[in-house]
Amino acid sequence: MAEEGSQSQDMWTPFKELQSVVDAVLAKPAPGALTQLKQVLRKHKQNFITLLKNPLVIKEPINLCMFRPKNAESRETLRKGISECIHLPGMGYQILSKELVDEAIIISDMFDLNEILAIDLLCTAQQQLPFHPGLNRGLVAILLYYDGRKALVSALRSLVHVRKGFSWAGNYPPEIVDYITLYTNKLMEDGVLLKILDLLECLDLSKELELLHHNRALGGPKHQHQVVQQFQEIRQALADIIFLWTAQTGLPKDPTFKLINHLKSCKIQDEVSGGIDGVNLALEMALLCALDLSLLHRMEDGAELVRNLPLLSDTSFIPALVRELSQCVKPWECSGLQAMTQLAWALALTTLRLSPNNLYTDRSVLEEDEIVVETAIDLKVFDFLHTVFLENKTIYKEQFYLQRLHTLITDFLVLMPTKVKELRTRGDETARTVQVYAHEGLEPPASLTHHFEHLLLTVERFYRDNPLGLELALDFWCPTDTTKHSTIYLYGIPSKQVTTSYPLISLSKQVVLFKFVRMAGEMLPPTLFVPYLKMLRSLASSPQCSRYAFNMLKENSSNNLSWDHFFSSLERLEHID
Repeated sequence: MAEEGSQSQDMWTPFKELQSVVDAVLAKPAPGALTQLKQVLRKHKQNFITLLKNPLVIKEPINLCMFRPKNAESRETLRKGISECIHLPGMGYQILSKELVDEAIIISDMFDLNEILAIDLLCTAQQQLPFHPGLNRGLVAILLYYDGRKALVSALRSLVHVRKGFSWAGNYPPEIVDYITLYTNKLMEDGVLLKILDLLECLDLSKELELLHHNRALGGPKHQHQVVQQFQEIRQALADIIFLWTAQTGLPKDPTFKLINHLKSCKIQDEVSGGIDGVNLALEMALLCALDLSLLHRMEDGAELVRNLPLLSDTSFIPALVRELSQCVKPWECSGLQAMTQLAWALALTTLRLSPNNLYTDRSVLEEDEIVVETAIDLKVFDFLHTVFLENKTIYKEQFYLQRLHTLITDFLVLMPTKVKELRTRGDETARTVQVYAHEGLEPPASLTHHFEHLLLTVERFYRDNPLGLELALDFWCPTDTTKHSTIYLYGIPSKQVTTSYPLISLSKQVVLFKFVRMAGEMLPPTLFVPYLKMLRSLASSPQCSRYAFNMLKENSSNNLSWDHFFSSLERLEHID
């Protein structure tokens, strides 16, 4: 029986309590919430710093040996408890069964966990048995172990989401936001971001299942499914922390390069629904945010915000990225992730090149943006986007994923119009070659490039769905007479809310994007006809967008893409019948 007034020392209860307190404080802050939050976060600070490293500090230690990994002293104490009464912190004086000790030693060996903590975990599992019918104590202990780790990581993710930054602002009391921002900043200084990236490299599901299977710690299909789900949720929460941190405040140099090195060696794991897996999706989105300087033309105080980003505030950051991404480009394991990173980096260089000279003084390194974007195109960035990356359905449920990818696509079209025109020219050449070979009854060469076609299909895939109602596609439609339309949209936000000193103001951006829509439909060769219509359909997927698309087709009287041409074709078909 546990000692009266004692607290559980196991690897589950304290972390579930931590998550419960954090969630409650953030969901509905009550008087005294900040004090409660401070108490629980102070108690678990070391657990965050040494994230998921066993043993974790549960509370002020009564017996210091139990806060070391598995060791001979603790193991001998347990074995002694089989034959005589021993004192266990939080449990009082106990005589232990040999079966319980054997199970504790197995768990201790598997997870490098102190034997006393393993005993406590098993005792908690015994109490939880009614909630897990069909499972024995050992299997429940395994579930609790992973659930506790998930609770710790989830609590950290919730804290990072509340941090003060420039992408979002929750409806939380300012004193709570300030405290959490300060608290998480200290965690970052203690290396928590680097620790998370280390964990993402070493947390391997196959190895974990092999370890559990070897120790007969896996039950039936349901138990295995629960373990796998918890393990994957831990990895996803870790990746989400990196994304949330970066999207809100940027990513410092060292974690950024560690993230790049991690993504270099990543092999894409397809989800059941198709596309990139959720963890690599979050990490690549984090890297795209780390390289994002679009704040410069999206926010009223964009120049000041950009100066405070690690990318510019650390003077060694950009030169190091130039060496890594511009000059010494080595193949990544996944060329698609490399291509997306190169595209984002090229746009960052272009944004800086077009910015005031006092924002970044070393202009020489900025002239390589054309070379970098050509590398991204050669690596088939748009093919990867529309066939793999954009197939992950999580993208369309996450507002800040959508906004970052919208920025990536539209900035390419706006900041690099010459490159877009070049892709269209190549697309026309490819179409002519295909026609020549088809006329001769031959298959066209496999080496032909289809970059413009893939660009159209990327736009089509991204704007096809709009479950969050952001209306991002409105940026592509510029009313013919802008004096009659007082609201122009930028990033789904009415432009009255967006003012900037950056040369590319919201209206001119819409003009360029609308010009792209019109230009892409001019003199279409057969190979581009269907991709263009698919893109047009996606860009016209809302009532307001569809009106703009209708008007454009109505005005294209001299084009083979117009209502006049469409209906005249139907009339000819009718006469043929």
